[in-house]
Amino acid sequence: MLLNKIAQARKTFEEYREVDDQLRQARKVNLFSQSAKTEINKIKGTLGSYHALHQMDNEAFPKKDFSYEIKKLESVLKTGLKTMSRDELMGFSRLFKSLDDDLKMKWTIYAGNKNKDIIGLLESLENIVQNPQDIRQLISELKTFEKKWPVTPATINRYNDHFNSANKVISEMNASTGVQDFITRVATNQATVEDLTDEVIVWLRTKQLTNKLVIKFR
Repeated sequence: MLLNKIAQARKTFEEYREVDDQLRQARKVNLFSQSAKTEINKIKGTLGSYHALHQMDNEAFPKKDFSYEIKKLESVLKTGLKTMSRDELMGFSRLFKSLDDDLKMKWTIYAGNKNKDIIGLLESLENIVQNPQDIRQLISELKTFEKKWPVTPATINRYNDHFNSANKVISEMNASTGVQDFITRVATNQATVEDLTDEVIVWLRTKQLTNKLVIKFR
């Protein structure tokens, strides 16, 4: 009878140890699954940014061959989470991290170059428009997009809306290229009397800005 109790206790202990091992394995898989989900979301963000940028400007962000990455993904899916190591997952993620870094850098440069001229003109107009605070806000928002990452189609749509708003402000000033050059020179303290062409004077009078222009010796 005692032997039966010992045998039963041993069986119960072995069953407990087996269940405990399964729980440990389940927790391990769950933690790995959460890590995998995080990495996959990062990859989805990278691919989403690539697609949005390519759709916006396929010359600045040309089509990329993802055949190598697809083969790696197929290998990952074939292996499965239970037998995959974290190093294998991170190795796959690094493929897209490189793409993400490259796209982010290119977007920052792209948006910065696109913003440069129009922000410069807005800054020049800031002192002569009736609503300078709106101009400052628009400039700030345009600059914000240079550092925004990842980007989505909605992000790019908002950026384009702000860019179009900036163009509208400039368009409403009815400033020709010559007048724009004059405004820029005034803003940088480089304007001289020789810059006061007939075209510029007519524009200043039309916009009732002659009282804002001060002439002095350097």
